[in-house]
Amino acid sequence: MNQFGIFLYESGISIAILYLFYWFLLRKETYFSLNRIILGISMALAITLPFIKITVNAMPESGTMVYIIDQYLMDDLFIAPETTLAGESNTISFLNIIYTIYFAGVFIFSVKFFVQLFQVMGLIKKYGINKFSGYKIVPLKKDISPFSFFNLIFINTRNINNDELKNILHHEWEHIKRLHTVDIIVLEIICILQWFNPFVWLYKYAVREVHEYEADRGVIKNGESKISYQKLILQQVFGNQFFQGVHNLINHSLIKKRITMITKTQSKKRTIIKSLFILPIAAILVATFSFTGEAVPSKDSENPLSKLEQDNSLSFIFPIIDPLDNFSIPEFTLKNDKPDQKPALLDSAEIFFIVEEMPSFQGKGPEGFRTWILQNLKYPEEARGNKIEGKVFVRCVVEKDGSVSNVTVVREAHPLLDAEASRVVKSSPKWIPGKQRGKAVRVSLTFPITFYLDGNVKKITDLIANMSEEALYVLDGKTVTKEEVNKIDPKSILVIRVLRGDDALEKYGEKGKNGVIIFTTKNDMSPEPKPSFFEEINPIFIIDGKIISKKEWEELNTNNIQKIEVIKGEKAVEKFGEKAGNGAVIITTKDK
Repeated sequence: MNQFGIFLYESGISIAILYLFYWFLLRKETYFSLNRIILGISMALAITLPFIKITVNAMPESGTMVYIIDQYLMDDLFIAPETTLAGESNTISFLNIIYTIYFAGVFIFSVKFFVQLFQVMGLIKKYGINKFSGYKIVPLKKDISPFSFFNLIFINTRNINNDELKNILHHEWEHIKRLHTVDIIVLEIICILQWFNPFVWLYKYAVREVHEYEADRGVIKNGESKISYQKLILQQVFGNQFFQGVHNLINHSLIKKRITMITKTQSKKRTIIKSLFILPIAAILVATFSFTGEAVPSKDSENPLSKLEQDNSLSFIFPIIDPLDNFSIPEFTLKNDKPDQKPALLDSAEIFFIVEEMPSFQGKGPEGFRTWILQNLKYPEEARGNKIEGKVFVRCVVEKDGSVSNVTVVREAHPLLDAEASRVVKSSPKWIPGKQRGKAVRVSLTFPITFYLDGNVKKITDLIANMSEEALYVLDGKTVTKEEVNKIDPKSILVIRVLRGDDALEKYGEKGKNGVIIFTTKNDMSPEPKPSFFEEINPIFIIDGKIISKKEWEELNTNNIQKIEVIKGEKAVEKFGEKAGNGAVIITTKDK
């Protein structure tokens, strides 16, 4: 549901609830000015409520690990309408049918509204404006019931005696001085937007009732006899007929109500007390539609990585299931060299973010999941038609049995894109679960998915322009120049992955220091060749205590890796000698 749909839904529900409050508690009360204020406030609340969003910081339970969203993200996945391999349905969706019907109704009621406005303007132009007993009137010659429009009174003065004319003019003056026309215009616009909602029409009729009650009360307060005034009402000589929008039967019903209300005494105190009940109702509506929760770390849930980063003596150990696993991981350790110090990440928290063995999608790593998303994600037809783009961050938990749960959009782009990104992740087949100390554990992952429209050259050129001139460009596994990238047909691009900072350095060495943009076209659906993380660094490789060649490292079955430890600088030289001057990569296999 897009934002406009949410507005219609939330405002429509609010109008219904607030109207029922008025109908049950206030419609028979005679403090008309307060009734009008309550109706006005209720409508204002109903219309503005969908735009009011209040974020409440919720303190998580002790032991919960909370991280900044940009940590531990997979590479960006860019989705264009032609990117999806499953194809898209060309059938008209049910939602499109609903919107077509809705906007057809909006058009019809809008035409009716403007026709009425032009009719009023036409009466003014045809008959002109005269001054009469201090009032501005438009002297009609048609058999039209008197009505007021802003500061003008439209009336046919023929066949009306002076006493009746005086009361009619005073009645319409009460409408003018109380700005009832403003209420009517606003309600007409709301009725156009909410034409399908029966409560908005009942609301409009309730306001019209109160307008007539207020005007009648004003005439009576001016000294007119209740009996003679009631006779005048029975003659149906006048009434605010402009934008009436109700059947004659309802008009007759309103006349009866007006006569009854004239005889009642004003119930000021009781109406005030009843009106106060709107406060808890408004509070419930605000709590229902406006409040959103946002977790914040508690003292017990402080990110353990921040503590570890301060200890330079800790080794740099990070898990690898597949060399294509591109998590941004700061220097930290899963295994502490100090036996008396509790390992930071072996926390009792139920959900892990980093484990020794990260989850792998059907043994193919994150790249396999990216390909699966491309095969199953569909660019929403409505988003495509409305040229809606954006990046969605989806977080999920890979359970101990490999199933995907707790799928949440943690950074929104647009409701249509959010829903599709969430849908495709929820439908994921089972993964190979992550493991910690040999046991399957629950692991949280976050996927950024960028939706961009087909043929959107600007999206790609802007992306390239934001990178340094010295950035590394990789097209289908081969290094290319920026000029070659500029020649790429945007429609041929399947995936764009962007690496910056440590991620780029880890994967491409010094060549990636200014950032890396990796383009995969539809002509190259095979997984990327297994890259060397240490192409330029040239460290030594040690597996289960034995030094191996770089080639043996690249041919290593990554599914058999238990842990990889990277030692840099003086510590590496101290442990392995000068041959480790560029660092040492220590691999421990599951067989060890």
